[in-house]
Amino acid sequence: MKRMVLGLAAMMLAAQLQAQTGDTVEVPPNMTLLAGGQPVDPSLRRDTVEVRPNMTLLGNDVVEVQALGPGDTPPDWNGQDFSGQSLDYPELLADKPAVVVFWATWCGYCRAFMPYLKDISADYAEHGVSVVAVNAKEDGEGNPEEYVRGLGFDPIAVADGDPIANAWGIRFIPGLLIVHGDGTVAWQRDWTDLPAGRTVAELWDGQVREQLDRLVL
Repeated sequence: MKRMVLGLAAMMLAAQLQAQTGDTVEVPPNMTLLAGGQPVDPSLRRDTVEVRPNMTLLGNDVVEVQALGPGDTPPDWNGQDFSGQSLDYPELLADKPAVVVFWATWCGYCRAFMPYLKDISADYAEHGVSVVAVNAKEDGEGNPEEYVRGLGFDPIAVADGDPIANAWGIRFIPGLLIVHGDGTVAWQRDWTDLPAGRTVAELWDGQVREQLDRLVL
C-alpha cells in the first residue's frame, strides 16, 4: 500500500511537470487527466503508456488531438439528455452563444464552479445565452442525473458525453468553452495550476463573463 501511494504521488508530480514543460509523462491506460494535469484513478496498473501534450487516451489507445481555439469548428454531434431526448449540435444553440462545460461528478473543480455557472446562466439568459453541460469521464461511482438535478438551474444537460469529449479533444475536466451561435469556438480556458476552490472558480467566472460581454453587449 505504501509503495502504491508513493507511486501515485510521483506520477502526480510528473504530470504537473509535464503540463509546464511539454515533456512526456507516463499515465496508466485506465487513468485520465484532471484540470491540474494530474492522472487520477484509484486502481493503478503496471502497464503504462506515454501521453504527449497533443495526445489523449481513448480507452486503452493513445490518439492525437488538436486543441480547440478561437475560430475553430468542433465536430457536430448527436447526443441525449438524461431523459433520453435527442440533442443535435450546433442546432441546439438556436444561433445564440453558449457556455459549454464538460464535467464529472467526482470533479472538485466542477463543484466549485457550478454555482458561478448558475449565476452566469441567469444573468445572460436575456441575451439568449445557454449552458451546455456535457457529462464525461465518469468513474462509475457518481450519479450524473442526480448531480444535474441538484445544480439549481437547468442547463442543456448531455448524458454519456465521452464520445463528444474525445471528438473535441477535451483532455482536462472541466473542459470550459464559449461558442458562437454557429458552433464555432470563441474561447477556451487555459490550463491552470490553481487548486479546486473559490479562487479558480472566480477566475473562470470573470473570464467567461468578459468573453460573453464581448459577444452579446
